[in-house]
Amino acid sequence: SQQFSPLRLIRMAGLLADPEGPVTIMFTDIEGSTALRTHLGDDEADSLFRQHDEIIRERIAVHQGHDEQAALGDGFLASFASTRRAISCAIEIQKAFDRFNQARSVSLRVRIGLNTGEVARKDGQLSGEAVHAAARVCAVGDGGDILVSDVTRQLAGTVAEVTFRDAGEFELKGFPQPWRLWQVVWVRETAVLPEQVFVGREQELAKLRNHLLRTLEGHGALVFVGGEPGVGKTTLVRELIREAEQRGALALFGRCYESEGSIPYAPFVEMLEQALAVMPPDLVREDMSDDAPEVARMVPELRRRFPDIGEPLDLPPEQQRRCFFNAVGSFVARGSARFPLLLVIDDIHWADEPSLLLSEHIASLLPELRVLCVGTYRDVELDVARPLVSTMERLARARHLERLPVRRFDRSTVAVMLEALSGVPAPDVVVDAIFSETEGNPFFVEEVYRHLAEDGRLFDDGAFRGDIEIDELDVPESVRLVIGRRLHRLGSDAQRVLGAGAVVGRGFPFRLLEQIVDVEPGALLDIVEAAETARVIVAEERDGEVHYRFGHELIRRPCCRACPCSVGSDFTWRWPMPSSASTVEPARIGPPRLPTICFRPGRPPTESAPSNTSSCPRRARSRPRPSRRHCAPSTMRSSLSTLMTRCVWPDCTSGAAERYVPSAASSSASRSGMA
Repeated sequence: SQQFSPLRLIRMAGLLADPEGPVTIMFTDIEGSTALRTHLGDDEADSLFRQHDEIIRERIAVHQGHDEQAALGDGFLASFASTRRAISCAIEIQKAFDRFNQARSVSLRVRIGLNTGEVARKDGQLSGEAVHAAARVCAVGDGGDILVSDVTRQLAGTVAEVTFRDAGEFELKGFPQPWRLWQVVWVRETAVLPEQVFVGREQELAKLRNHLLRTLEGHGALVFVGGEPGVGKTTLVRELIREAEQRGALALFGRCYESEGSIPYAPFVEMLEQALAVMPPDLVREDMSDDAPEVARMVPELRRRFPDIGEPLDLPPEQQRRCFFNAVGSFVARGSARFPLLLVIDDIHWADEPSLLLSEHIASLLPELRVLCVGTYRDVELDVARPLVSTMERLARARHLERLPVRRFDRSTVAVMLEALSGVPAPDVVVDAIFSETEGNPFFVEEVYRHLAEDGRLFDDGAFRGDIEIDELDVPESVRLVIGRRLHRLGSDAQRVLGAGAVVGRGFPFRLLEQIVDVEPGALLDIVEAAETARVIVAEERDGEVHYRFGHELIRRPCCRACPCSVGSDFTWRWPMPSSASTVEPARIGPPRLPTICFRPGRPPTESAPSNTSSCPRRARSRPRPSRRHCAPSTMRSSLSTLMTRCVWPDCTSGAAERYVPSAASSSASRSGMA
């Protein structure tokens, strides 16, 4: 049975003695409740109002208030021994209804009024002038408002993360003198973030949380969270946003874009637009102060919203930029004095140079501000040609930057993630299959799981199947789109070269790539280096020879689709005709003459048989190909393996062909990078 404390039992019986000293009274009321009932009907309105009651009762209990259970219809009367807890409760109620309304077509708007004073208790109910005044204060407000009396504001004192705005004087019914009321400014939380599974990032989140706590104390920082695409950088930062908003911080989110036509300072523009959406605009204008003309350079729309903003000073370019940076820095500093700020710049690897220079300027101010700046970047995009690289070097030298790497999940964390997704522990065979397929990339793990579940290949009668095999898995469309964008940025030539390597298997030696692709050595090296920089392939050395393997098996498969195997391709296969192994000396033949993909734009596929004495198979003559039929990747793999087995390799050891071209039976070795 449920246990109640003696105080709770007394309150339930309505026998609580008169409180010692003043208490803070809170009234709530639904705006337009009668119109809502008429619009929705009794049944739906009753259901909506029950949810309203649950939200308010929960917040009152959390903040140690007492629900007086007064018969107010669609409103509540609560008392608090602490004025600050009463104000915090009111803010949490408004934030809860803001979240509630974002998921509904019909909004439920609540007004709240607070007053503090001596009260009496009659027949178990609070009474007295302070109670009546709180009811009148509530009646003055609109839906979404929190109004407090002047005495409540004074007793609350300076409250961190709370701003009081003078609402003016009001005539309250039944009171002879006007009352000065104050509006409690509360900040809407970031638009409802998508529900995502969050596992395995406790250490990374703990580091970010430490920075957040220091920021709340007035010591901000700049942190760049880096990792490969899909590793969970943005998901990690979203968890930080939730925590920051729960602690009273204002979280603002801006994104950088890959397009060259994006506007300068794009992430800061988005942050300012978001601030105008979640905060009272006049407070934003107040924080801009005399710097508004310079800030409006970045967002000209400000002049339309605030006609009092004048024109900025006409200065030489260098002085103008310095003046602009100082103005933005002062604006951020004033804003952080009102609320702690969490500024998030997503995909900062695509940031334009002006945005990065402004970030550097703000970073120099952070140690003395309540501002935490977090940027996310793809480490595969860290190219010396991008301005982010030099920016990070300068920030690191000045000790203004901390980098937080995010890695792939290990097998045990993938198992935890699958359990979180499905609600039940996944058997080892499923964990092994999905981990082998995705190699611990969280985005790939979730998408492969959902793809298999939607196709009905993961569960039987609500339980995991026990016969999942790697070869059954294919690439979900969502993953193909992400990988396709990475491959597209490398260019069509690179996609075709990578397609040739993908047909060989998960891994391939560079020497073999030179043999089967007819691309000039310099161009081939450029292609391979670009793919390596983008982490599409990873270089490694085996027995003194350079090998490459695809970063993921899920990357290799889309590359196979780009392989020039079909009629009309710009590539041409040329099949060498090696001599019999019994008549050719191994030392003289060198590497076998493998099918060579000749890059000949606009020419039909041809087949050639270069001479064994030719030093370069690409120079051999070609003759018309007898058959222009489609060659599937599996057929090409088989042909390559057969041909390589017939050829005489310098090492001429058993299984030499398997080392370079894995058969279908060696798929597990291929996926582990040992193809």
